[in-house]
Amino acid sequence: MKTLRILAAAAALCAAALSANAQTLKMTPQVVGVTTYEASTAVNLVVVKPEIKLDNPDPAAFAVNTNGTDRNVIAVYPCDARGDFNPEGGYLALGLEKASGRGLGLAKGNGVWRDEYSVTVSLKKGKTLKAGKQKFTAIACATDKALKDFVSEADYFNKGTFTGKATGKGGDITLTYASYEPWSLRGDGKANPLVIWL
Repeated sequence: MKTLRILAAAAALCAAALSANAQTLKMTPQVVGVTTYEASTAVNLVVVKPEIKLDNPDPAAFAVNTNGTDRNVIAVYPCDARGDFNPEGGYLALGLEKASGRGLGLAKGNGVWRDEYSVTVSLKKGKTLKAGKQKFTAIACATDKALKDFVSEADYFNKGTFTGKATGKGGDITLTYASYEPWSLRGDGKANPLVIWL
Protein backbone atom coordinates (compact mmCIF):
# COMPACT_ATOMS: atom_id res chain seq x y z
CA MET A 1 0.00 0.00 0.00
CA LYS A 2 2.86 2.35 0.84
CA THR A 3 4.40 1.69 -2.60
CA LEU A 4 1.08 2.56 -4.23
CA ARG A 5 0.98 5.91 -2.39
CA ILE A 6 4.55 6.70 -3.42
CA LEU A 7 3.74 5.90 -7.07
CA ALA A 8 0.58 8.04 -6.92
CA ALA A 9 2.54 10.95 -5.41
CA ALA A 10 5.26 10.60 -8.07
CA ALA A 11 2.63 10.57 -10.82
CA ALA A 12 1.01 13.69 -9.37
CA LEU A 13 4.38 15.47 -9.25
CA CYS A 14 5.12 14.50 -12.87
CA ALA A 15 1.70 15.75 -13.99
CA ALA A 16 2.24 19.03 -12.13
CA ALA A 17 5.69 19.45 -13.68
CA LEU A 18 4.32 18.77 -17.16
CA SER A 19 1.48 21.24 -16.75
CA ALA A 20 3.91 23.83 -15.37
CA ASN A 21 6.11 23.35 -18.44
CA ALA A 22 3.16 23.58 -20.83
CA GLN A 23 3.24 27.04 -22.32
CA THR A 24 1.17 28.85 -24.89
CA LEU A 25 2.98 30.84 -27.57
CA LYS A 26 1.24 34.05 -28.55
CA MET A 27 1.34 35.09 -32.21
CA THR A 28 -0.26 38.03 -33.95
CA PRO A 29 -1.59 37.60 -37.51
CA GLN A 30 -0.12 40.31 -39.76
CA VAL A 31 -0.96 39.84 -43.43
CA VAL A 32 -2.08 37.20 -45.89
CA GLY A 33 -0.37 36.69 -49.24
CA VAL A 34 -2.37 36.31 -52.42
CA THR A 35 -1.04 34.48 -55.46
CA THR A 36 -2.42 33.96 -58.94
CA TYR A 37 -3.34 30.52 -60.24
CA GLU A 38 -4.69 29.51 -63.65
CA ALA A 39 -8.33 30.01 -62.73
CA SER A 40 -8.24 32.67 -60.04
CA THR A 41 -6.32 34.08 -57.10
CA ALA A 42 -6.00 32.45 -53.68
CA VAL A 43 -4.30 32.94 -50.33
CA ASN A 44 -1.06 30.95 -50.16
CA LEU A 45 0.77 32.69 -47.30
CA VAL A 46 0.03 33.77 -43.75
CA VAL A 47 2.50 36.03 -41.93
CA VAL A 48 2.43 36.01 -38.11
CA LYS A 49 4.51 37.72 -35.44
CA PRO A 50 5.46 35.31 -32.63
CA GLU A 51 6.27 36.79 -29.23
CA ILE A 52 9.64 34.99 -29.33
CA LYS A 53 11.88 33.73 -32.17
CA LEU A 54 11.44 30.00 -32.78
CA ASP A 55 14.11 27.37 -33.42
CA ASN A 56 13.55 25.81 -36.88
CA PRO A 57 9.80 25.20 -36.66
CA ASP A 58 8.41 22.17 -38.48
CA PRO A 59 5.61 22.94 -40.98
CA ALA A 60 3.86 19.71 -39.94
CA ALA A 61 3.38 21.13 -36.42
CA PHE A 62 1.04 23.92 -37.53
CA ALA A 63 -2.70 23.85 -38.14
CA VAL A 64 -3.99 26.86 -40.10
CA ASN A 65 -7.57 27.83 -40.88
CA THR A 66 -8.17 30.64 -43.35
CA ASN A 67 -11.65 32.01 -43.81
CA GLY A 68 -13.25 28.79 -42.54
CA THR A 69 -11.06 26.34 -44.51
CA ASP A 70 -8.41 24.10 -42.92
CA ARG A 71 -5.12 24.45 -44.80
CA ASN A 72 -1.95 22.35 -45.06
CA VAL A 73 1.25 24.20 -44.13
CA ILE A 74 4.02 23.22 -46.56
CA ALA A 75 6.75 25.70 -45.57
CA VAL A 76 7.74 27.86 -42.61
CA TYR A 77 10.47 30.50 -42.77
CA PRO A 78 11.60 33.69 -41.00
CA CYS A 79 10.57 36.85 -42.81
CA ASP A 80 9.85 40.56 -42.59
CA ALA A 81 6.39 42.01 -41.91
CA ARG A 82 5.35 41.54 -45.55
CA GLY A 83 6.46 37.89 -45.90
CA ASP A 84 9.76 38.50 -47.71
CA PHE A 85 12.40 35.96 -46.57
CA ASN A 86 14.80 37.36 -43.97
CA PRO A 87 16.84 34.99 -41.76
CA GLU A 88 16.94 37.67 -39.03
CA GLY A 89 13.27 38.60 -39.40
CA GLY A 90 11.01 38.83 -36.37
CA TYR A 91 8.08 37.38 -38.28
CA LEU A 92 7.17 33.90 -39.45
CA ALA A 93 5.72 33.06 -42.87
CA LEU A 94 3.52 30.00 -43.19
CA GLY A 95 3.38 28.82 -46.80
CA LEU A 96 0.07 27.13 -47.56
CA GLU A 97 -0.87 24.41 -49.99
CA LYS A 98 -3.52 25.41 -52.50
CA ALA A 99 -6.90 24.81 -50.86
CA SER A 100 -9.14 22.24 -52.47
CA GLY A 101 -12.90 22.03 -52.37
CA ARG A 102 -13.40 25.64 -53.45
CA GLY A 103 -13.50 24.98 -57.20
CA LEU A 104 -17.26 25.20 -57.70
CA GLY A 105 -17.31 28.97 -57.40
CA LEU A 106 -14.50 29.23 -59.94
CA ALA A 107 -16.25 26.88 -62.37
CA LYS A 108 -19.38 29.04 -62.20
CA GLY A 109 -17.41 32.27 -62.47
CA ASN A 110 -18.27 33.25 -58.91
CA GLY A 111 -14.76 34.05 -57.68
CA VAL A 112 -15.22 36.82 -55.11
CA TRP A 113 -12.55 39.17 -53.74
CA ARG A 114 -12.81 39.52 -49.97
CA ASP A 115 -11.79 42.72 -48.23
CA GLU A 116 -11.51 40.91 -44.90
CA TYR A 117 -10.03 37.50 -44.20
CA SER A 118 -10.11 35.51 -40.95
CA VAL A 119 -7.04 33.52 -39.87
CA THR A 120 -6.46 31.03 -37.04
CA VAL A 121 -3.09 29.36 -36.36
CA SER A 122 -2.71 26.56 -33.81
CA LEU A 123 -0.54 23.54 -33.02
CA LYS A 124 -1.58 20.09 -34.15
CA LYS A 125 -2.32 17.60 -31.38
CA GLY A 126 0.85 16.22 -29.82
CA LYS A 127 3.15 18.75 -31.54
CA THR A 128 5.44 21.24 -29.78
CA LEU A 129 7.57 24.25 -30.68
CA LYS A 130 10.91 25.22 -29.16
CA ALA A 131 12.52 28.58 -28.55
CA GLY A 132 15.79 28.23 -26.70
CA LYS A 133 15.01 26.31 -23.49
CA GLN A 134 11.30 27.06 -23.72
CA LYS A 135 8.85 24.49 -25.02
CA PHE A 136 5.41 25.50 -26.26
CA THR A 137 2.49 23.09 -26.40
CA ALA A 138 -0.13 25.50 -27.75
CA ILE A 139 -0.44 28.61 -29.92
CA ALA A 140 -2.81 31.51 -29.32
CA CYS A 141 -3.21 33.14 -32.72
CA ALA A 142 -6.52 34.21 -34.18
CA THR A 143 -7.96 37.36 -35.67
CA ASP A 144 -10.60 38.81 -33.36
CA LYS A 145 -11.69 40.63 -36.48
CA ALA A 146 -10.77 39.69 -40.01
CA LEU A 147 -7.46 40.80 -41.50
CA LYS A 148 -7.62 43.60 -44.02
CA ASP A 149 -3.95 43.64 -45.02
CA PHE A 150 -3.01 41.66 -48.13
CA VAL A 151 0.23 41.27 -50.06
CA SER A 152 0.41 40.03 -53.62
CA GLU A 153 3.18 38.79 -55.87
CA ALA A 154 3.35 42.26 -57.43
CA ASP A 155 4.39 43.75 -54.06
CA TYR A 156 7.82 42.10 -54.38
CA PHE A 157 8.66 43.96 -57.59
CA ASN A 158 10.42 47.32 -57.80
CA LYS A 159 8.25 49.67 -59.80
CA GLY A 160 9.10 52.84 -61.66
CA THR A 161 12.60 54.33 -61.50
CA PHE A 162 15.23 52.79 -59.27
CA THR A 163 19.00 52.74 -58.82
CA GLY A 164 20.44 50.33 -61.33
CA LYS A 165 23.30 47.97 -60.52
CA ALA A 166 25.24 48.94 -63.67
CA THR A 167 26.16 52.55 -62.87
CA GLY A 168 24.92 53.00 -59.32
CA LYS A 169 23.21 56.27 -60.22
CA GLY A 170 19.62 56.98 -59.35
CA GLY A 171 17.27 56.77 -62.29
CA ASP A 172 19.77 55.27 -64.72
CA ILE A 173 17.18 52.68 -65.64
CA THR A 174 13.50 53.47 -66.03
CA LEU A 175 11.24 50.47 -65.88
CA THR A 176 8.16 50.19 -68.01
CA TYR A 177 6.69 47.49 -65.77
CA ALA A 178 8.77 46.09 -62.89
CA SER A 179 11.83 44.08 -61.95
CA TYR A 180 12.34 41.47 -59.28
CA GLU A 181 15.42 41.49 -57.06
CA PRO A 182 15.87 38.36 -54.90
CA TRP A 183 16.47 38.77 -51.17
CA SER A 184 19.95 37.25 -51.51
CA LEU A 185 21.01 40.01 -53.91
CA ARG A 186 19.56 42.75 -51.72
CA GLY A 187 21.05 41.14 -48.61
CA ASP A 188 24.68 40.64 -49.60
CA GLY A 189 24.94 42.70 -52.80
CA LYS A 190 26.78 39.89 -54.57
CA ALA A 191 25.69 38.54 -57.92
CA ASN A 192 24.42 34.98 -57.77
CA PRO A 193 24.77 32.85 -60.91
CA LEU A 194 21.67 31.73 -62.75
CA VAL A 195 22.05 28.34 -64.40
CA ILE A 196 19.54 27.41 -67.08
CA TRP A 197 19.63 23.79 -68.15
CA LEU A 198 18.23 23.14 -71.63
